[in-house]
Amino acid sequence: KVMRAVFILLGTDSSDLQNWSQIVVELGRTGRESLKRRIQQFGVSAVDKHILSKAAELITGVDGHHIRKTSEGAAVFYKWALSSIDTSFDTICDKARKCADEAPAASLELW
Repeated sequence: KVMRAVFILLGTDSSDLQNWSQIVVELGRTGRESLKRRIQQFGVSAVDKHILSKAAELITGVDGHHIRKTSEGAAVFYKWALSSIDTSFDTICDKARKCADEAPAASLELW
């Protein structure tokens, strides 16, 4: 679930992440498609709300303590995904607040 959420955040189609062997293929990509490069080039503001929701749904049901006991490597990706999701939600809220602030005030003349 952790790696599926990571790759969904990075833009991989969820249909390409249905089982562990497909995730291993994604982990093994090199060059421009490598996991390291994709994370380095990741921009939180570019994440679509739908993608964000999918990743959040996957990762929020995961026990972080269990992940850490099972795999330090997976724990790093778990923390990255949670942080990215939190930051993305903050970005979305900030955009909504900005739009609300810039919207014209309701006119009292209508009353």
